[in-house]
Amino acid sequence: MGIEFVDMPVKFSSYEFYNTLLPELEEIDRESENDIVLDFSQTDRIEPLVIPNLLCLGRLIYSRYRRRAKIYIPETRNAESVKNYLNEIGFLRYAEKYSGFEFVSSPRIGMFGSSINPLCGTICFSPENTLTEINSGVRYCVNPFIESFFAGFEECVYDDDGITQYGNLMQFFLSEVLTNCHDYAKSISFTTMHARFTNRMVYVGVSDIGPGFINTIGRERACRSELEAILAGVYKQRKVKDYGLYSVILKIIKQKGKVRIHSNDTQVIFTERLLEHFIKGDLLRCQSFLDFNVKRSVYYRGVHIEIEIPMEAKSNDIF
Repeated sequence: MGIEFVDMPVKFSSYEFYNTLLPELEEIDRESENDIVLDFSQTDRIEPLVIPNLLCLGRLIYSRYRRRAKIYIPETRNAESVKNYLNEIGFLRYAEKYSGFEFVSSPRIGMFGSSINPLCGTICFSPENTLTEINSGVRYCVNPFIESFFAGFEECVYDDDGITQYGNLMQFFLSEVLTNCHDYAKSISFTTMHARFTNRMVYVGVSDIGPGFINTIGRERACRSELEAILAGVYKQRKVKDYGLYSVILKIIKQKGKVRIHSNDTQVIFTERLLEHFIKGDLLRCQSFLDFNVKRSVYYRGVHIEIEIPMEAKSNDIF
């Protein structure tokens, strides 16, 4: 039995995850019995939005090759900060227990770096969790972060019964997404939240390994492609003032943020440049959207939502 080394990017971003890591893994023969080792020797920075995707990837590698992928992080100066961040953001907590990774050597030896804000981190829910447990996790782990960094998302919304209530769009949205992972995707989910003052950006990523849009709302709406299914999911609740994907994406891109939604083999990127077309609902007739904001990638099962938005000025007040 040999070893298939997969080199991790120096600057490990979401872009590198989809355009470098996934294609390289795709080249490994599914019948190969070699160990698969993700080699972090050259990595000196990991972006927050990579974390939930990487945790899901461990489970998908096991599903495809019937063995656990291994992670190698050397004992070098660069690796000290990488290990520290993976620990601070919560990756190490879930990597072995829920993600299916093994570590070649202890990732907790030789950590060095600063602590991140305690409101930031990663939370995991499995299909075995009850809805009560999910709601409790959202209330105690997700909501404090949202209240601190998405204060501008407070609005009057309608619940499922049409009753008006005042609340935070992002809180309602994440609660709904995580509940859907449990009820419909029947999948484990990972949510990572990080506010970085160095570049004054807030990041939220949610990943699951469920059937994706085409196999859920895509079937209901007879969608012909993953792209059509993603947009059907986005615009599903547009006509009412509630907390669906449309309301959250609209709020984010108005504040010069970005939302990326990846489902199975397609990623759609929503930015301020598309605001007019987004509101009109004519994205499928917008050639620049199709050319630059729709990405086809190797198949990566599940739904993976990434949000990045400039930090509100008053967020500084909590420190």
